Amino acid sequence: GGTGAANKLDDYEEGTWTATISGMTVTTTRGHYTRIGRTVKLDFSLLISSVGTSSSNLLITGIPFISAGNTDSESTGSVMLLGFTGSANTCDNALYVYSKSQGIFIYQTQVNGTAWITAKVNNFGAGSAIIGSISYLTN
Repeated sequence: GGTGAANKLDDYEEGTWTATISGMTVTTTRGHYTRIGRTVKLDFSLLISSVGTSSSNLLITGIPFISAGNTDSESTGSVMLLGFTGSANTCDNALYVYSKSQGIFIYQTQVNGTAWITAKVNNFGAGSAIIGSISYLTN
């Protein structure tokens, strides 16, 4: 749109990416991204074949672009989980990318709305699955 250089769409890219999660053996059955300007959209499907005993925060890494380094780069996305044993008294799950993030966290919301809880590696087991979609800004 428009005739000025500032209005020119000169950065469009599509591709695939492979997710990794420390403490797990993961197969990426679908990892697709689209980047238009500074906006990156990720779609992915992960199958978990084995999990260690780590209680560290689950972080999906391998994303194709690091998020921007300012507050407008925080984003949430949708996620479906299979074989997930999360914290008690939580109601929903969401993907989260924060400023300068090199990965995606999964958060749960407490039923009373007083806190967000980060999903842990040991909340999953062999045969679990994670399917998600998220958009975020990059530099």
